[in-house]
Amino acid sequence: QDRHEILRMQQEIVQLRSEAKEFQSTRCFQCGLTLDVPAVHFFCGHSYHAYCTPSDGTCPKCSSGALPKLSLKEQREASGRNVEDFFKYLQGGAGDHGIQAI
Repeated sequence: QDRHEILRMQQEIVQLRSEAKEFQSTRCFQCGLTLDVPAVHFFCGHSYHAYCTPSDGTCPKCSSGALPKLSLKEQREASGRNVEDFFKYLQGGAGDHGIQAI
């Protein structure tokens, strides 16, 4: 599942770097009114009035779905940086499920 998601994201990055992205939304996704300047367009395809966009610069519709993924990514990165636990695990110090490295 993660590998499929990574592959999809890599393909999306290539597409974003090589093709123009058109924003054709005419209505604010938050309030439903006609968009006017200044408007904010996100790569996810949602568009908002500048005053309907949160100050953190994230898409209000997509950020709630992205938060769990960001949290999981941060957890995995943190555990990847913990070299001491990794070597303990390899040496069999991880309880009953230890692995011996030769």
